[in-house]
Amino acid sequence: MKRNRMYPRLDTDMAGSGVVSQAGGVALVETIRASGLDAALSAALAPWRKPTARHDPGKVITDLALTLALGGDCLADIGLLRAEPDVFGLVASDPTVSRTIDALAADAPRALRVIDTARAMARAAVWSAAGQHAPDHRASAEAPVVIDVDATLVTAHSEKEKAAPTFKRGYGFHPLWAFADHGSDGTGEPLSFLLRKGNAGSNTAADHIRLVRAALVQLPGHRPGTRPGRKVLIRTDGAGSSHEFLGWLSRQRLSYSVGFTLPTDFADTINTIPEHGWTPAYDADRAPRGGAWVAEVTGLMNLTSWPAGMRVIVRKERPHPGAQLRITDADGHRITAFATNTKCGQLAAGTEKAGGVCGGERNCRHAPRHRFGYEWLPAFLSSNVRYRCAHPLTVASQTSGAGKSVNLDEAHQPLSVSCRGPFLGWVDGSLTCPRFPDTVVRRAFPDTKRYL
Repeated sequence: MKRNRMYPRLDTDMAGSGVVSQAGGVALVETIRASGLDAALSAALAPWRKPTARHDPGKVITDLALTLALGGDCLADIGLLRAEPDVFGLVASDPTVSRTIDALAADAPRALRVIDTARAMARAAVWSAAGQHAPDHRASAEAPVVIDVDATLVTAHSEKEKAAPTFKRGYGFHPLWAFADHGSDGTGEPLSFLLRKGNAGSNTAADHIRLVRAALVQLPGHRPGTRPGRKVLIRTDGAGSSHEFLGWLSRQRLSYSVGFTLPTDFADTINTIPEHGWTPAYDADRAPRGGAWVAEVTGLMNLTSWPAGMRVIVRKERPHPGAQLRITDADGHRITAFATNTKCGQLAAGTEKAGGVCGGERNCRHAPRHRFGYEWLPAFLSSNVRYRCAHPLTVASQTSGAGKSVNLDEAHQPLSVSCRGPFLGWVDGSLTCPRFPDTVVRRAFPDTKRYL
């Protein structure tokens, strides 16, 4: 075992005598090392470390992230790591962890700001290592980096900080997320999020603007005071189709594709579109989607109060069996619409980006709240700190692994066979080593479709 900054670096062999549990966490520890997240957090949180302190606040935070990624849901579950010092090194006691969080909470805005800076540095290293698999590889107006924005509801089972009634007659929180889309074969990578009260509005433009600002800062290559331009596309559902939010996106020269609510009497207008005005829609694989067509209706609507250059595209498709049509649907088809300012490619290609509009919902759905302790929110600062590191960390491990998914259900299983020498890097989504490259992580990280 070799010490490497915060965590040991393992030398494994074929003897099988040094078997440890939680071996799947080695991949995440190696991700922390390779991305430089350990050094970045250590430097960023140095002002919060007392002169005689034994534990680095940066390691406390990464340990909490690892705990959540391995199945923990509260601060006390850090004992999961404490039981394996050969893998995770020196781990702080529960009182020390609590005191560290209290110290950060005393200046929460500053603490979260420096943690976000460290995350951005680590993300830049991971995307650089990912090469052609990175979301920003050859990004342009024709193939932009897509940021999905969506909200979700989290139930609180007791009086938590800022918990409130929700619009679905529940009780809890209404956080807002921003994900970097990795395509249909990958998972969304959380860039930023807002932990909001349960009664926070779905279409609050100020919250959307704040979230997107924070997400843009997380993109590699971002420079303060500059605009990323049309090579970044913001994608969200109808909650984002407010005049204020779309106006801000236009002023920032960002591309956007958002759900759009049609007037209640628009069904009559739909019927005036000739048959040749409809084009087959595309699916996520850019192939024609059966039973779905699109048409541009910008010229059929009064859009003077909306940002200049905005287009409105409608899509009609056959409803799923059992689905009920709405008053705005026409001719037995489900009618939906989205607004966009993109002008590249054919009309049908725009639906692939907007199909899109549900990308954020997919990412929220595949961010397992029970796995990251989301339903046990003890306090806003604690949750912000942990989610800013835990969820992105698991995605970073698969991003640097050429887009392979990570099955954390099996990450806790012990490995009895490994190899000699330190890990060298990633090959086809697995950690590899010089003498026996095909054994390590095979059990802990199968090619699964469970995205985090």
